[in-house]
Amino acid sequence: MIFCSYKIGGLAVGRSIEIWKTSDLNGNEPFLFSDSVPAGYENISSVENIYKFGNLTKLDFKKVRDEMKQTVLDLGSLKTLSTETDPDSLTPNADDAFLIGSGAVGDWVNKDGQIAKFDGSVWVYFGNSGISSAVESLGFSYLNPIESKIAAGYLIGSIPQQIAAYNYDAEEKENDQFLYKIYVQDCRKKRFKWAENHFLQQIPANTAEVLSVIETDFLNSRYYEHGLDGMFEFGDIAEGLSDYIDGTPGTKFENNGIRQKNWITLFGSNMSTFCDELKDKLFYNGINSE
Repeated sequence: MIFCSYKIGGLAVGRSIEIWKTSDLNGNEPFLFSDSVPAGYENISSVENIYKFGNLTKLDFKKVRDEMKQTVLDLGSLKTLSTETDPDSLTPNADDAFLIGSGAVGDWVNKDGQIAKFDGSVWVYFGNSGISSAVESLGFSYLNPIESKIAAGYLIGSIPQQIAAYNYDAEEKENDQFLYKIYVQDCRKKRFKWAENHFLQQIPANTAEVLSVIETDFLNSRYYEHGLDGMFEFGDIAEGLSDYIDGTPGTKFENNGIRQKNWITLFGSNMSTFCDELKDKLFYNGINSE
């Protein structure tokens, strides 16, 4: 999504106006994430701006971090021009980037699926573990030193990029990673607490059964202590909450997840609607921090 700032007198808060009064906002939020730029707002999407002002959107820590990462991914996607296989057929400018297609030749032999960025004299390659990782690393490479360090502190970019952003100051990076882990765990615990209350409010007669499965299979601690969400949808190495919610094929919850139950919520919703809302809060948009 786009990170937007409200404009006062035509000037964006945070970018052009450092101090403002609530009354100046005319009832509007100073910052928000949106699919498009609303009237009266300005696009100020950047890693640095999200870091500085993302918490003022009232979204929780994990969601703000996910939007920061998406900004880096969008930058990498924007810089990737097209899919090509023969570098000799191109006349690239410095910083042009291409997705290497199947059967690449010349300098790109055996680099199918990677991203090649021309630095003005040679090709630099990104990605050995999937196109998403390559796009993320490419986007990271276009960040300035301040934004690179911020992104590295949020575990965005490849490990070598994160290390380089800290100029090999291992202690400083270790401290940032420790704080990041604490913030994420706290955020996930709040999301899981919301889920527990959601069970009690919506399916009180079945809550004990659901929580028993979650606790017996350590799905709660996997979720908020280790960041494991599920094998199928999130590619994790162990089963997670999403597998139990959906009854993921190939897991111990196959066709026996919450979604497959014939329960009805107190408000008349079926389990499909209930599970969609549950997953939205646990994995995607999260809970409002207010």
